[in-house]
Amino acid sequence: MIEKIDNILALFDYYELRARIIPAFIVFSPLFLSTIAVTFFVSASISWTAGTGGVVTLVVIYALSFIVRAMGRRTEASLWAGWNGPPSTRFMRWSDDFFTTQAKKAYHDAVNAELGIQLKDKEGEQDDLIEADRLITDAFREVRNIVKIANGKGLWNAHNAEYGFLRNIIGSLLLWLVLALLGTALCGFIYYEKQYALTLACLVGNGLVATLALASYLLRSWLINLTKQIADRYAESTWGSFLAIYRQRKN
Repeated sequence: MIEKIDNILALFDYYELRARIIPAFIVFSPLFLSTIAVTFFVSASISWTAGTGGVVTLVVIYALSFIVRAMGRRTEASLWAGWNGPPSTRFMRWSDDFFTTQAKKAYHDAVNAELGIQLKDKEGEQDDLIEADRLITDAFREVRNIVKIANGKGLWNAHNAEYGFLRNIIGSLLLWLVLALLGTALCGFIYYEKQYALTLACLVGNGLVATLALASYLLRSWLINLTKQIADRYAESTWGSFLAIYRQRKN
Protein backbone atom coordinates (compact mmCIF):
# COMPACT_ATOMS: atom_id res chain seq x y z
CA MET A 1 0.00 0.00 0.00
CA ILE A 2 2.80 2.43 0.93
CA GLU A 3 4.65 1.58 -2.28
CA LYS A 4 1.51 2.34 -4.34
CA ILE A 5 1.10 5.70 -2.60
CA ASP A 6 4.76 6.53 -3.29
CA ASN A 7 4.26 5.68 -6.97
CA ILE A 8 1.22 7.96 -7.17
CA LEU A 9 3.01 10.82 -5.41
CA ALA A 10 5.88 10.44 -7.87
CA LEU A 11 3.48 11.53 -10.63
CA PHE A 12 3.40 15.07 -9.22
CA ASP A 13 6.22 17.56 -9.59
CA TYR A 14 7.91 19.34 -6.68
CA TYR A 15 5.66 22.40 -6.72
CA GLU A 16 2.41 20.55 -7.38
CA LEU A 17 2.94 18.14 -4.49
CA ARG A 18 3.87 20.77 -1.90
CA ALA A 19 1.66 23.67 -2.99
CA ARG A 20 -1.48 21.79 -4.03
CA ILE A 21 -1.63 18.14 -2.96
CA ILE A 22 -0.42 18.56 0.64
CA PRO A 23 -2.63 21.62 1.37
CA ALA A 24 -5.62 19.77 -0.13
CA PHE A 25 -4.93 16.77 2.10
CA ILE A 26 -4.70 19.04 5.16
CA VAL A 27 -7.84 21.04 4.39
CA PHE A 28 -9.94 18.00 3.51
CA SER A 29 -8.51 15.64 6.13
CA PRO A 30 -11.71 15.95 8.22
CA LEU A 31 -13.63 14.66 5.20
CA PHE A 32 -11.38 11.63 4.89
CA LEU A 33 -11.58 10.84 8.61
CA SER A 34 -15.36 11.19 8.51
CA THR A 35 -15.52 8.91 5.47
CA ILE A 36 -13.60 6.23 7.36
CA ALA A 37 -15.95 6.54 10.36
CA VAL A 38 -19.09 6.42 8.21
CA THR A 39 -17.80 3.46 6.19
CA PHE A 40 -17.03 1.52 9.35
CA PHE A 41 -20.42 2.51 10.80
CA VAL A 42 -22.10 0.94 7.75
CA SER A 43 -19.87 -2.09 7.19
CA ALA A 44 -18.30 -2.81 10.60
CA SER A 45 -15.34 -4.19 8.64
CA ILE A 46 -11.90 -2.72 9.29
CA SER A 47 -10.32 -4.25 6.16
CA TRP A 48 -13.13 -3.05 3.86
CA THR A 49 -13.10 0.35 5.55
CA ALA A 50 -9.33 0.73 5.10
CA GLY A 51 -9.52 -0.26 1.44
CA THR A 52 -12.42 2.06 0.70
CA GLY A 53 -10.86 4.96 2.62
CA GLY A 54 -7.57 4.55 0.79
CA VAL A 55 -9.21 4.48 -2.63
CA VAL A 56 -11.41 7.48 -1.87
CA THR A 57 -8.44 9.47 -0.56
CA LEU A 58 -6.20 8.78 -3.55
CA VAL A 59 -8.92 9.36 -6.14
CA VAL A 60 -10.46 12.48 -4.61
CA ILE A 61 -7.36 14.31 -3.36
CA TYR A 62 -6.25 15.36 -6.85
CA ALA A 63 -9.64 16.86 -7.72
CA LEU A 64 -9.89 18.64 -4.36
CA SER A 65 -6.46 20.20 -4.89
CA PHE A 66 -7.96 22.34 -7.66
CA ILE A 67 -10.47 23.76 -5.18
CA VAL A 68 -7.70 24.64 -2.73
CA ARG A 69 -5.65 26.27 -5.48
CA ALA A 70 -8.64 28.31 -6.70
CA MET A 71 -9.33 29.56 -3.18
CA GLY A 72 -5.65 30.41 -2.75
CA ARG A 73 -5.54 32.37 -6.00
CA ARG A 74 -8.67 34.26 -5.03
CA THR A 75 -7.03 35.25 -1.75
CA GLU A 76 -3.81 36.19 -3.51
CA ALA A 77 -5.31 39.41 -4.91
CA SER A 78 -6.12 40.71 -1.42
CA LEU A 79 -2.67 39.66 -0.17
CA TRP A 80 -0.93 41.58 -2.95
CA ALA A 81 -3.13 44.61 -2.33
CA GLY A 82 -1.96 44.66 1.28
CA TRP A 83 1.67 44.31 0.16
CA ASN A 84 1.49 47.15 -2.38
CA GLY A 85 1.67 44.65 -5.23
CA PRO A 86 3.37 41.28 -5.77
CA PRO A 87 7.00 41.32 -4.59
CA SER A 88 8.24 40.35 -8.05
CA THR A 89 6.78 43.61 -9.39
CA ARG A 90 7.38 45.80 -6.35
CA PHE A 91 11.10 45.03 -6.21
CA MET A 92 11.65 46.38 -9.73
CA ARG A 93 9.96 49.73 -9.08
CA TRP A 94 12.37 52.62 -8.72
CA SER A 95 10.25 53.85 -5.79
CA ASP A 96 10.91 50.61 -3.86
CA ASP A 97 14.04 50.34 -1.71
CA PHE A 98 14.46 46.55 -1.42
CA PHE A 99 17.24 46.60 -4.03
CA THR A 100 19.73 49.43 -4.36
CA THR A 101 19.46 51.74 -7.37
CA GLN A 102 22.62 50.24 -8.84
CA ALA A 103 21.33 46.67 -8.49
CA LYS A 104 17.96 47.63 -9.91
CA LYS A 105 19.63 49.19 -12.95
CA ALA A 106 21.46 45.90 -13.53
CA TYR A 107 18.14 44.03 -13.50
CA HIS A 108 16.52 46.54 -15.85
CA ASP A 109 19.45 46.33 -18.26
CA ALA A 110 19.36 42.51 -18.17
CA VAL A 111 15.63 42.50 -18.94
CA ASN A 112 16.15 44.83 -21.87
CA ALA A 113 19.10 42.89 -23.28
CA GLU A 114 17.77 39.37 -22.70
CA LEU A 115 14.03 39.86 -23.25
CA GLY A 116 13.83 42.96 -25.37
CA ILE A 117 11.48 44.57 -22.85
CA GLN A 118 12.29 48.16 -21.97
CA LEU A 119 11.16 48.82 -18.42
CA LYS A 120 10.24 52.36 -17.41
CA ASP A 121 12.88 54.69 -16.06
CA LYS A 122 12.24 56.74 -12.90
CA GLU A 123 10.44 59.53 -14.71
CA GLY A 124 8.36 57.16 -16.81
CA GLU A 125 7.37 55.20 -13.72
CA GLN A 126 6.20 58.35 -11.97
CA ASP A 127 4.18 59.37 -15.03
CA ASP A 128 2.43 55.99 -15.47
CA LEU A 129 2.86 53.50 -12.64
CA ILE A 130 0.18 51.16 -14.04
CA GLU A 131 2.02 50.75 -17.35
CA ALA A 132 5.35 50.43 -15.51
CA ASP A 133 3.93 47.60 -13.39
CA ARG A 134 2.46 45.93 -16.47
CA LEU A 135 5.84 45.89 -18.17
CA ILE A 136 7.50 44.42 -15.06
CA THR A 137 4.79 41.75 -14.86
CA ASP A 138 5.33 40.81 -18.51
CA ALA A 139 9.08 40.68 -17.94
CA PHE A 140 8.81 38.53 -14.82
CA ARG A 141 6.63 36.04 -16.68
CA GLU A 142 9.48 35.54 -19.13
CA VAL A 143 12.08 35.62 -16.36
CA ARG A 144 10.32 32.81 -14.54
CA ASN A 145 10.32 30.63 -17.66
CA ILE A 146 14.01 31.25 -18.29
CA VAL A 147 14.93 30.42 -14.70
CA LYS A 148 12.75 27.32 -14.72
CA ILE A 149 14.44 25.94 -17.83
CA ALA A 150 17.98 26.86 -16.78
CA ASN A 151 17.75 26.17 -13.05
CA GLY A 152 14.60 24.18 -12.34
CA LYS A 153 15.76 22.93 -8.94
CA GLY A 154 17.15 26.20 -7.65
CA LEU A 155 16.35 27.89 -4.36
CA TRP A 156 13.65 29.93 -6.09
CA ASN A 157 11.66 26.73 -6.67
CA ALA A 158 11.62 25.86 -2.96
CA HIS A 159 10.51 29.40 -2.08
CA ASN A 160 7.80 29.23 -4.74
CA ALA A 161 6.44 25.97 -3.32
CA GLU A 162 6.49 27.36 0.22
CA TYR A 163 4.63 30.46 -0.92
CA GLY A 164 2.05 28.37 -2.83
CA PHE A 165 1.49 26.15 0.21
CA LEU A 166 0.86 29.06 2.59
CA ARG A 167 -1.23 31.03 0.08
CA ASN A 168 -3.52 28.04 -0.50
CA ILE A 169 -3.81 27.27 3.21
CA ILE A 170 -4.72 30.90 4.00
CA GLY A 171 -7.31 30.92 1.24
CA SER A 172 -8.87 27.72 2.59
CA LEU A 173 -8.76 28.46 6.34
CA LEU A 174 -12.50 28.98 6.78
CA LEU A 175 -13.37 25.88 4.73
CA TRP A 176 -10.86 23.83 6.72
CA LEU A 177 -12.34 24.99 10.03
CA VAL A 178 -15.94 24.32 8.96
CA LEU A 179 -15.09 20.83 7.69
CA ALA A 180 -13.17 20.05 10.89
CA LEU A 181 -16.04 21.12 13.15
CA LEU A 182 -18.63 19.23 11.10
CA GLY A 183 -16.35 16.19 10.96
CA THR A 184 -15.85 16.23 14.72
CA ALA A 185 -19.61 16.41 15.29
CA LEU A 186 -20.27 13.57 12.85
CA CYS A 187 -17.56 11.33 14.31
CA GLY A 188 -18.84 12.14 17.80
CA PHE A 189 -22.30 10.92 16.82
CA ILE A 190 -20.90 7.76 15.24
CA TYR A 191 -18.79 7.02 18.31
CA TYR A 192 -21.87 7.51 20.47
CA GLU A 193 -23.65 4.87 18.37
CA LYS A 194 -20.70 2.49 17.97
CA GLN A 195 -18.02 2.83 20.60
CA TYR A 196 -15.18 1.10 18.79
CA ALA A 197 -11.50 1.98 18.76
CA LEU A 198 -11.65 3.03 15.10
CA THR A 199 -14.56 5.43 15.58
CA LEU A 200 -12.83 6.86 18.66
CA ALA A 201 -9.65 7.36 16.61
CA CYS A 202 -11.62 9.25 13.96
CA LEU A 203 -13.24 11.41 16.63
CA VAL A 204 -9.91 12.24 18.27
CA GLY A 205 -8.30 12.84 14.87
CA ASN A 206 -10.99 15.27 13.77
CA GLY A 207 -10.87 16.97 17.16
CA LEU A 208 -7.13 17.55 16.79
CA VAL A 209 -7.60 18.83 13.24
CA ALA A 210 -10.35 21.18 14.43
CA THR A 211 -8.03 22.54 17.12
CA LEU A 212 -5.25 23.11 14.59
CA ALA A 213 -7.66 24.72 12.09
CA LEU A 214 -9.05 27.07 14.75
CA ALA A 215 -5.55 28.06 15.88
CA SER A 216 -4.52 28.71 12.28
CA TYR A 217 -7.65 30.78 11.66
CA LEU A 218 -6.98 32.90 14.75
CA LEU A 219 -3.34 33.32 13.67
CA ARG A 220 -4.28 34.35 10.12
CA SER A 221 -2.49 37.72 10.39
CA TRP A 222 0.72 36.01 11.47
CA LEU A 223 0.41 33.53 8.58
CA ILE A 224 -0.04 36.41 6.14
CA ASN A 225 3.12 38.08 7.45
CA LEU A 226 5.01 34.81 7.12
CA THR A 227 3.68 34.36 3.59
CA LYS A 228 4.87 37.84 2.66
CA GLN A 229 8.38 37.06 3.88
CA ILE A 230 8.49 33.89 1.81
CA ALA A 231 7.00 35.67 -1.22
CA ASP A 232 9.76 38.28 -0.91
CA ARG A 233 12.41 35.54 -0.82
CA TYR A 234 10.85 33.90 -3.87
CA ALA A 235 10.93 37.14 -5.85
CA GLU A 236 14.48 37.92 -4.73
CA SER A 237 15.83 34.46 -5.58
CA THR A 238 14.06 34.35 -8.95
CA TRP A 239 15.30 37.76 -10.06
CA GLY A 240 18.75 36.88 -8.72
CA SER A 241 18.83 33.60 -10.65
CA PHE A 242 17.80 35.40 -13.82
CA LEU A 243 20.58 37.97 -13.47
CA ALA A 244 23.13 35.21 -12.86
CA ILE A 245 21.93 33.32 -15.95
CA TYR A 246 22.08 36.48 -18.05
CA ARG A 247 25.63 37.28 -16.94
CA GLN A 248 26.75 33.71 -17.57
CA ARG A 249 25.35 33.79 -21.09
CA LYS A 250 26.86 37.22 -21.71
CA ASN A 251 30.31 36.04 -20.70
